[in-house]
Parts: sequence; C-alpha cells; structure tokens
Amino acid sequence: MRLTLRVQKLLIAADCTAYAYANFHQEFMRGKVTLIGCPKLDAVDYSEKLTEILRSNDIQSVTILRMEVPCCGGLEMAAKKALQTSGKFIPWQVVTISIDGKNSGLKAQGRPIPPFNALRISCLAVKYHRFHKRAT
Repeated sequence: MRLTLRVQKLLIAADCTAYAYANFHQEFMRGKVTLIGCPKLDAVDYSEKLTEILRSNDIQSVTILRMEVPCCGGLEMAAKKALQTSGKFIPWQVVTISIDGKNSGLKAQGRPIPPFNALRISCLAVKYHRFHKRAT
C-alpha cells in the first residue's frame, strides 16, 4: 500500500509533546501534515514507513518534535534513518521539549543527512549538494 500526501512540510511528533507543550498546535502543526507516534508504546519500525512517505511525496521540510526523555530518541533515530535512506535532499530540524513543557530550542538542524556522517549544517549541505550535482 502506497501512502501519498500532498504536502510540503511534515511534522513528526512524539505523542506526549502535544500534552506537554501548550502551544503545540499554533507553533508546530500550523501548515504541516502531522504524524504522531511513540516508539516506546508502538511495536513498529517507524523508519520503514517514514522512508516510504518521504520517497512518495514532495516534502520540502521535516520537523522532528520530541521530548527530552530517552524513549523519544527512538523517534528521532527513525526519522533520521528515513531521511538518509529516502535518497532525497530534505531540510530537517529537531526540536526538543523539556519535561516541564518548555521549548528547549533546536537540537539539530541540517540539509540533508548524507550517506556518511558529515555536513550537518545547512549551508555546508547546500554546497555539498551543488558540488555533488556537478560531479555526477
């Protein structure tokens, strides 16, 4: 089954972020398609589903919204793996919400996650992309 969305911006959020952060809807959901999950409670590999969504759609950016608790690391890792295996250059960011409901700010930002662990800063990734395009 192929999931097709007409979306430009994607929000991948841990389900507890909506409860912990009062401005969840206004600050994060507005203008984005939202996918919500919990790697601790769901017995699925999110990376496979996310990879298919990224490959099948014209997604312009991905925001990963997680809590600062260790179990949310699984959601972040699955999203990063999907970004890497999708084969697309998609800008992404991780925003962490503290356990007391405050926005801890951006944890990471990049464009894209290349096949090797380098170039995680957006402007460097753009230079990489331009160079890579000319070299091929």
